[in-house]
This record gives sequence, C-alpha cells and structure tokens, in this order.
Amino acid sequence: MSAFTVRRCQILLASAEGQVTTTIAHNLRCTEQTVRNVIHAFHQESREMLGVMPPQASPEPQYPYLDTNA
Repeated sequence: MSAFTVRRCQILLASAEGQVTTTIAHNLRCTEQTVRNVIHAFHQESREMLGVMPPQASPEPQYPYLDTNA
C-alpha cells in the first residue's frame, strides 16, 4: 500500500471519527483543501479511491499433480 493511500485512509478515518477538517489537516500536516478533496473523492468513488479491489480468483496451479487436494 502506498503512502498516498495510507494518508487518504487516515483522513477518512479521522473524518469518520467526527474530527473537523481543520483538525484533520493540522494533525496530518496537510492543507484543509486536501482533506476536503479526499472526503469528496471518497463520496464520489468510495472503495475504488482507496485502492481496495475485489479479490481475484486464484490462478490454476502450475503443477496440479503436486496439489494435495487433487
């Protein structure tokens, strides 16, 4: 996970805890506009913005004869 994604998550968590924009910006050492942008983007894009992707199917085993479940 990138530092950029971690920062966005910190902003969203602080917002969910009820902290106001100015407090979040001060605590995370960013601008108030950055906080507003992150919150706005989350409402627009939700999980995609956080980089959370749905789990992908497991690939077929390369050597199925070694698979103990086969």
